[in-house]
Amino acid sequence: MSEHSPTYGHNEPPQPSRLENEIAAKFAGIPNAQLIRKMEKAQDFGYDDEEFELNRRLKLGGLAWRWSGDFYRPTVEVYKPEDVDES
Repeated sequence: MSEHSPTYGHNEPPQPSRLENEIAAKFAGIPNAQLIRKMEKAQDFGYDDEEFELNRRLKLGGLAWRWSGDFYRPTVEVYKPEDVDES
């Protein structure tokens, strides 16, 4: 919460953490397609930073990703999630 803000932190988007900034800087200039290729080639669960950055980027565009159903050669599938009304 910022004491210098007239809203005192209300209705302001949360500021990224130091770690979030470091991950974004680590992958600055690397296109999404290259992040996806790195994830697809990585050892099991060896792609945490790439996954975090891809999630951040896709969320900005209203997109998400999931692993394909191919057990032997899984690939990343980018998709637009449908709005789900949970009322």
